[in-house]
Amino acid sequence: MSEKTIRIGYVPEHFSTPLYIAQEQGFFRDNNVNVELVCCPGGTGEMTSKLEDKSLDIAIALTEGLVAGISKGQDWYKIVGTYVDAPLCWAISTGQESRHHSVDTLHKSNCGISRYGSGSQIMAYVLADQQGWLSKSSKEENSSPMSFSVLNNFKAMRDSVNDASTDFFMWELFTTKPYHDTKEVRCIGKITPPWPAFMFAAHVDVLDAPEVPRALQAIQKATTLFMEQKDGESIKHIIRILNYQEQDVRDWFKTVHYAPDHTGISQRALQVTVSTLQKAGVVGANGPSVDDLCYLKLAINVLDENVIKRWGMKTSSRQLFAVIAKDYPGEETLQKRLDVRRQHIENANKSFVKGTLKSGGALVDPNGSGNMLGSLMIIEAESIEKARQFIENDIYVESKVWESWEIYPYKAGA
Repeated sequence: MSEKTIRIGYVPEHFSTPLYIAQEQGFFRDNNVNVELVCCPGGTGEMTSKLEDKSLDIAIALTEGLVAGISKGQDWYKIVGTYVDAPLCWAISTGQESRHHSVDTLHKSNCGISRYGSGSQIMAYVLADQQGWLSKSSKEENSSPMSFSVLNNFKAMRDSVNDASTDFFMWELFTTKPYHDTKEVRCIGKITPPWPAFMFAAHVDVLDAPEVPRALQAIQKATTLFMEQKDGESIKHIIRILNYQEQDVRDWFKTVHYAPDHTGISQRALQVTVSTLQKAGVVGANGPSVDDLCYLKLAINVLDENVIKRWGMKTSSRQLFAVIAKDYPGEETLQKRLDVRRQHIENANKSFVKGTLKSGGALVDPNGSGNMLGSLMIIEAESIEKARQFIENDIYVESKVWESWEIYPYKAGA
C-alpha cells in the first residue's frame, strides 16, 4: 500500500456518491492508494482555497470555477481529468415571500453566493450576460449587474432569501429541488451552461505523484459500477446518504453522464467554457489556453469523440467563413437586440459546442459611442449556401436586428 494519503475534496451531493462506493468497497485500497475524502459544502471556492493551503491534493470541482480561477492567477492547481461530462443544470431560487417572480426583475438585485469565484457567483454573471444586463450596466456609473453576499454554504443561502438579506441564489437543480418541493424556497428559472459539470484538479505538488492516476482509476471503477446499477442499488445509495425522493433520483439519472475516462479532457469543451466566460465578463480577453488549464502529461485529450457524439457534432470536412452582419439603422434596433439577446447567445453557445460557430462578437461604433452596429462571426459549414442558411435562421434575422450580411471564405492564419 502506498504511504502517501491523497486528500480528495468533494461537494456532499448526489454526484459524489461514487466516491463513497469506492471507499466502502475498497477500490482505493485495491488500487494501492490511501484516500481521505474531504467534504466541502462550500463548493468549488472552498476547494480551490483548500488546494492553496495544501489541505487538499485533488478537488472534484465545477469546470467554470476551475477555469475562472486559473485565468485569474490561481496557479497552485491544474485540471487533470473529467468527472461528470454532462452539463449541470442550475436552479435560480428566491424566498417564498420574495417580490421576484421571474428572472426579469433580478437586475441590480443582491445575489447570495458561497464564495467569491465560486460557481454560484460565476453562473450569476453568465445569467446576467444571457439577460443582456452586462451591456446595460456597462453604460451606467455602477457597472455591476448585481451585488453579492458571501454566505459560505447552501443552507445560509436558502435562509438569506427568506430573511430578505439577499434576493436570489443559484445552485444545482436536483440538490435544490427538495427545498422547492417543501416550499422552503421558490424556483423562478433554470440555466444550463454548455460544458462538463465537474472536473478533477490537482495541486501542482502532486501532479507527478503515482497515487493521483491510481485514485482516478479507482473512482472510474466506482462511477462505472454506479451507472450500471442506476435502476437499483445506486438509487438506494443516494436515498440512504441524502434522503432524496426516489422519483427525483430516477429523473436525475436520466440527465447525468460520468466521463468514460476520468484522466481525459475535451479541448473543445474547455474552449467553449473560456469563450462563454469571456462573453460574461468573468474571464479577460486573453483567456487561458488548454496548456494553461491542464497538466497534459496526466490529462490526455481523449474525450472529444465522446463530446462529438453527445452533442451531435459533425466530423465531416467543412470550410471556414467570415460573416459581417449589419444592424438596421435607428435607436429601436438596440432594444430589439437586447430583447432577444439571451436566446441569441444560448443558440450561439450550442452552435459553438457543435463546432459550427468558431468565434463571434458585436461590431461597435468607431466614433466612441459604444453602440452596437452589427456582428462579426467565423463559422464552419459545408458550403457558402449552408453558411447563409445558418445566418438566415438566427433570431437576429427573425427579430429584424440584422438588416444585411456578407459572407466570405475565410482562411485562419498559421
